[in-house]
Amino acid sequence: MYGVSMNENDRLGTKLAWQKAQRSVSNGACVEVARLAGSIVVRSSRQPDGPTLSYSQEEWISFVDGVKNGEFDHLTNA
Repeated sequence: MYGVSMNENDRLGTKLAWQKAQRSVSNGACVEVARLAGSIVVRSSRQPDGPTLSYSQEEWISFVDGVKNGEFDHLTNA
């Protein structure tokens, strides 16, 4: 996992196709994901020019599988 700033992406000439969940909050409080050179990058929509986190395909698949299996449900019940 590593961080990539959007300014760095611009410098590399990389145009990312960011995607967020349809259920995302309209005030911008959501997480966006995109594909970059075989990995998945994640950012906060509140800071579109801020840093991102990058995950390998294997890490991302493991995370999504955990979400689907309810392993993180306790985090949404504050």
